[in-house]
Formats: sequence, structure tokens, C-alpha cells
Amino acid sequence: MTAKWSVVAIFKDHIGTLVDARKKKRPVRIRDLLVFYGIPLVVAILVILPEFNFSWLASKPGYQRFADFRVRGLEGILSGVSIYTALLFGLLIQIFQIKARFLDRVDQRAGAIKRNDELEHNVSYAVLVGIFTTGYLVLVVATTPKDTSAGRIPSAIISFLIIHLILTLFMVLKRARAVYSNL
Repeated sequence: MTAKWSVVAIFKDHIGTLVDARKKKRPVRIRDLLVFYGIPLVVAILVILPEFNFSWLASKPGYQRFADFRVRGLEGILSGVSIYTALLFGLLIQIFQIKARFLDRVDQRAGAIKRNDELEHNVSYAVLVGIFTTGYLVLVVATTPKDTSAGRIPSAIISFLIIHLILTLFMVLKRARAVYSNL
């Protein structure tokens, strides 16, 4: 990838925040990876699963309702995700301003600046996920007849991206609270 549009550094910085700060080498926590990527993946697989003919599941309670799951209201979801992404861009600018405030204060602890940097990495990643989600939703909306639900595979991908974005926003919220408590 060219350096002008590569997002690898954003991804690496975000993964670098999923560490166990209590340990000396600060290894990436497998549990965090499983939560942020595993839970959305399991949901996506469950959405795709009924596409295959598992007749033994048909008799299970609730299976038929789940087998009929499709993402509906695509235009509304697209609007919501794109607005969230724009708001996250605004938050990113706010984080830069907070770092400048931290750097202006001589008495500021290095820990506060480190937490601010971690927040910046997580918000940048959330913006990246929001951009990918918005782009994918644009493609799905453009190729799906109005007022119809998405197909099974697009529904699984949308489910993965939105759940992953929500989990990332929870982490951003927690980190923002920690940063703002140091102001």
C-alpha cells in the first residue's frame, strides 16, 4: 500500500492499545481480541448459518425466527452510521486539542498523555470502521431494491461491522472518561 492512504498504522496502533498494562512486556490480551472480533464474528456466522440446510435445526425452538433474520431499514442504518462517523471525526479533533493542552502544562503526568494517545488510537480506529461500514452500506443500499431487506451474506457483514463498531465505541467511551478526568 502507498503511504498516502494506508490504514495499517491505525490498525496497529489500535491493536497496541489492547494490552495488559499490569504486565511488564504488555502483551496483547487475547480476551480483548476475542471480544472485539470474536463476538461480531460469531453473530455473523449465526446470521449466515441458516443459509445452509440444517434440517436438524428446523425443529429447535426459535430457529425459524432466527432463520428469517435479515437487516431491514438499510437507509436508516446508513444515515445513523454515517452520522456517528462524522461525530467521531469531531471527537478526534477534540482529542488533538486536549493533547495540546496536556503538552502546554508542565505539571502534566506522562500517564495522562499516554491515555490521551490511546484514546486517539481507538477513535481513529472507530472512524476507520465507520468509514468501512458506511462504504459497505452505500454499496448494499445501491444494489438492494428500496424498502427490501439485505440478503443473508450482506446482513451478516453489516451485523459484524455494526457490532464491532459498537464495542469499539464502548472502549472509546471508557477511555474518554479516563482522559477527561485528568483535565
